[in-house]
Amino acid sequence: MLEENVIHRGIPMPVYLKEPGISSSSLNYIVPPHTPFDFITNQREPYFKGNAAANLGTFIHSANLERDTFDDLYIYESEKIDKRTKEGKERAKELLEQTKGKTVIPYDDRQKIEASMEAFDNHPELKEIMANGTAEVTGVAKFAKHLYPGGIRYKAREDWLCDDGWIYDIKTISTAPVDTNLARIIANYNYHFKAVHHMEVMQRCGVDVQGFGWVFITTHLPVCHIVVKRMGKHMQGKAHQMWIDATALLATCLGKEQWPGYSHQIEEIELPAWAM
Repeated sequence: MLEENVIHRGIPMPVYLKEPGISSSSLNYIVPPHTPFDFITNQREPYFKGNAAANLGTFIHSANLERDTFDDLYIYESEKIDKRTKEGKERAKELLEQTKGKTVIPYDDRQKIEASMEAFDNHPELKEIMANGTAEVTGVAKFAKHLYPGGIRYKAREDWLCDDGWIYDIKTISTAPVDTNLARIIANYNYHFKAVHHMEVMQRCGVDVQGFGWVFITTHLPVCHIVVKRMGKHMQGKAHQMWIDATALLATCLGKEQWPGYSHQIEEIELPAWAM
């Protein structure tokens, strides 16, 4: 197990994933619209197994933040392969056997990845952010010792931790990066709640955290856009209260060993005023 209350650099992702502790994505399953039952079920058998969009996000993340090791870990398909067909599956298997353990990136993703790298290099503010900092910084810390004996072990892994205390998370999106769309994405995926989790863990690990931002990278061609946004104070305040409530609820559930879901009672429902 990693030492608590200090930051760790150079921890491989597979090692981080196996490290005991609750991540922001895991804790998110205990807050509405989820329930404690969702949380404990996800802990026993994670819901999310990955998909093409998530894989592309991982590729773009590695291509831009870990360029020195990208070619050691990945290889592009040299041709377009339809894995829905028998021939395509056999060709994909042949290619996999030739990669010497590297992850194969689908042929269609190459243009998107290279477009993101070009946009990354030509974004003046982002270049300044990336001039001083470290990718893939891990932290582990205990919280809520007053609510649960021994505390709850939380962990976090930062895409980019700046030397000045700012944390940035890389997010790929398939829509125009205008504020209305970004606000909806942040709210739908509780990115603000997850951001506070990261800030709290890093703060406990000795980082003088100044704030949290997102680097949104579009994946719809022909153009790749990059927009950098920082979390506003009002959003951060609401998210921090969500995180405090989630931690308290988790401590209660752990203490009672009870994981309630939605009510089983039959109740009436009415339309709210905005829907009438």
